[in-house]
Amino acid sequence: MYNKDKIYINKVLSHINCSKKLKNRIKEDLLISLAEKREYSFNRSAEDLLGNPYEVALEFIENLNLKENKLMGYEYISNTKVFGIPLVHVNTKNRRVAKGIVAIGNIAVGLISIGGFSFGLLSIGGLPLGIIAMGGISLGIIGAFGGIALSLGFAIGGVAFSYLIAVGGCAIAKVFAVGGVALADMTIGAEIKGIVGFYNQNGTGMYMYEYSKLNWQNIINVFRYSINSAKHGVPYLHDFVLQILTKLFI
Repeated sequence: MYNKDKIYINKVLSHINCSKKLKNRIKEDLLISLAEKREYSFNRSAEDLLGNPYEVALEFIENLNLKENKLMGYEYISNTKVFGIPLVHVNTKNRRVAKGIVAIGNIAVGLISIGGFSFGLLSIGGLPLGIIAMGGISLGIIGAFGGIALSLGFAIGGVAFSYLIAVGGCAIAKVFAVGGVALADMTIGAEIKGIVGFYNQNGTGMYMYEYSKLNWQNIINVFRYSINSAKHGVPYLHDFVLQILTKLFI
């Protein structure tokens, strides 16, 4: 028996809940079927000859009046592939990895990945890691959304950490933060700490203003004053902040 055939047969059997004796019978049936089909198509894989392992297992389950082994999980691999990578791969089996353009599973790796642990361009899950990540504890290079969100670009979450922009209950960033508690060069929130900021309850920093007492024109004037003061008196205010505020208000 070819090693790949053995792997294929084990995949089929993993979906079937029955005695060892009956599994051996099913295994023999599969070997006979493969041998017969290989007389005409020797170089084709077992899946090409017999079909998707899960679908083959369902046929046995129906014909023998058995039960599906749902505890073993489910796996689906689409026939469509892009550069050899399945367009869709679903794998919920324990400690197995789903790999595809769209990957769904306990551990998922793909351009779009959904799972407990997910890695990809767009990752969604309990612990996603990607360019853009959404989930419980999210780590995204450009953006992160989640209970706890960490990113270089922007982070939005209950607790958000970012280099550029953070928004959340507790938001911490280098450039700009908005939240109940916010720490950054520029801040908006209830309790804030930074260089320039608008607060509701308490603000700590060089240019702190209670925003409830400001109208729009006063806010613009405050920004102008803050920018000019920062340029001369606060050289460490982030250049990115100064450029944006200068374009907006001066």
